[in-house]
Amino acid sequence: MGFTRYFEFFTDLDEDKFKDFSSICQVLVDNMNVPLEDITINDRQVRFNGVDEDGHETFYFGLDKTGFNFCKTNTKPYDEVVCGCLYVAKVIFGDNIRVNQDCDPSDDEDIVQKVKVILRENKLNKILS
Repeated sequence: MGFTRYFEFFTDLDEDKFKDFSSICQVLVDNMNVPLEDITINDRQVRFNGVDEDGHETFYFGLDKTGFNFCKTNTKPYDEVVCGCLYVAKVIFGDNIRVNQDCDPSDDEDIVQKVKVILRENKLNKILS
């Protein structure tokens, strides 16, 4: 058992929107002050994990993924970045994706607020409207 985040694609993802998504995820990776490894962020995928004991399953969100997906983070520190990227994915892809987790969504509010501050500081808050 362990804490898991789920995401499901209902259609193929728009490549231009994915470019926006991946560039914003890069900003989150650079600014959330969470040690990460195995980072790959480009126009086709966003992939990372926590470092050593602070890692669990690698988060992978790619244009080649379809249907139901998940990442078991076990609430290790990198879960904040996973949550942030999935929040951004939901904002950008809207009804084309469903995001869920093993907690009440209100439990993620502190992380979402942190993400919003980072987006504002980096002048990316246009996605928040």
